[in-house]
Amino acid sequence: MKEFSVLTSGDTSTIYSYVWLNGNQVISALDSNFRISAMAAFTDTVTKNLVPMNGLTINTRSVLPNPDHTYSFNYSDTSTYLQEGLSLYGTNVKVKITGSSSADTITKTIYMPKKVLRYTSDFPLGQLNIGSNLTLNWTPDPACTWGNISINIFYKGVESRFLSDSTLSANDTTLSYIVADNGSYTISSADLQKLKRNSLVTLTIGRGSLIQAVLPVSLKRVFYYATSAVSTYTLTLICKANWQNTGLTQCQVNGSGFNTGYQLVQQKDVAPCSPTYNQTQWVTGSYNVSACPLPASIQGYDSKTISYRVVLTNTSTNTVYNFTLNANTNFYYSVGQIPNGNYNVTFTGMGQPTNSTFYANGYTQYGLSASFTNIPFTATSNINVH
Repeated sequence: MKEFSVLTSGDTSTIYSYVWLNGNQVISALDSNFRISAMAAFTDTVTKNLVPMNGLTINTRSVLPNPDHTYSFNYSDTSTYLQEGLSLYGTNVKVKITGSSSADTITKTIYMPKKVLRYTSDFPLGQLNIGSNLTLNWTPDPACTWGNISINIFYKGVESRFLSDSTLSANDTTLSYIVADNGSYTISSADLQKLKRNSLVTLTIGRGSLIQAVLPVSLKRVFYYATSAVSTYTLTLICKANWQNTGLTQCQVNGSGFNTGYQLVQQKDVAPCSPTYNQTQWVTGSYNVSACPLPASIQGYDSKTISYRVVLTNTSTNTVYNFTLNANTNFYYSVGQIPNGNYNVTFTGMGQPTNSTFYANGYTQYGLSASFTNIPFTATSNINVH
C-alpha cells in the first residue's frame, strides 16, 4: 500500500502484520466524501501466511475477521458509522489485539491525524494547469509527530491513453514530495511539466502516524498506521499560457497618437507546454499620468478679421502641429491637443495682418506676426490673437 511508504521514517523492515486506520476525504467541485476504514492482517513469522487472531478492537468497536483472516471495517457504510469514523480524527485511538491466547494481548494507542482539508478552493478541481506553479494549502497538524505531509500526483497511464490521448505513455508515474506540515507548499511548473498535457491524474495530500509493538507470547511484530488524507477525483492536465512581466513598459496612446494616461506592460509566455511559448504581448497596466502625461488641450480665439495659422514645434521631438485660429471669435474654444512639452510657436496671418497682440500660454508679443521660443504647454493651455 503506497501510503505506508511515507510513514516508515526510514524503517526498511518488511511489513507482515499491520493495523491501518485510514481516513481519506475525496473532493470535487460539487461534493466531498469521507472514506474511513480500519484494516488489519497478521502473518505467521515463519511461513508468512495469514493467520487468524482471537480479537481486534478499535476503541470500543470489535472488528470481525474476513474469511481469509484479514480484518476490515468501513466506517462509511452508514451515517452512524460515519460519525464514529469522523470522531477518530485528531484523537488517540486505542487498538487492542489478542493473538494466540488471552495472554497474547496488547493494547496500544496511536494518534489519528486531523483532517487535512482546509477549503475545497485550495485544490485544483476538474483540471490542473501545468503551465503555472501549483500552490497547495491545507490545515497543519502540530500534534502529528511525523511533522511532514506527503503530496502525490498519480498519473494513470492506461486510463489516460484510452479516455484522453492515445499518444500518452501507458506507464503509471507519480510525482511525490514529502514536505514540512506547515500548511502550504508550491510545486513548480517545471516539475508539473514532467507530466504531459491531456494526462489524467489524481492528487493526494496526506500525513500519518506509525508505531510498532510485539505481542507478548507469539512475539509477532505489528505495525500500526493511522493516516489522514485528502484526494481529488480525476483531473485533466491542461497548459495555459503563463504570462510574466518582462519589465518593459510604454504609454498607451489613442487613435490620434496621444497618451491616455495608462501604461502598457510587456509580458512573455514562459510556459514551455503552451502554444504561445516565448511570445510577447502588451497588456494595459496602471493609470500613471506621471509616467504617461495626458496631452495638453489647446484653447484659443482670434478677435481679428482674418484667421491666423499657428504652428507649434516640439523642441524635443521636432514634431510639428498646425492649428488655425478662426477670425472673429471672441471667446475661447477647443483648438486641439498636443503632447505635454515645450514648443516653439509662430503666428502667421492668413490675409492682410494688422498690428495685434499675440498670446502663447502666458507670453505675449505685439506686431504683425509673432514667434515664441520654448513655451511650456501642459494641461489646458491658451493661445489667442486680439
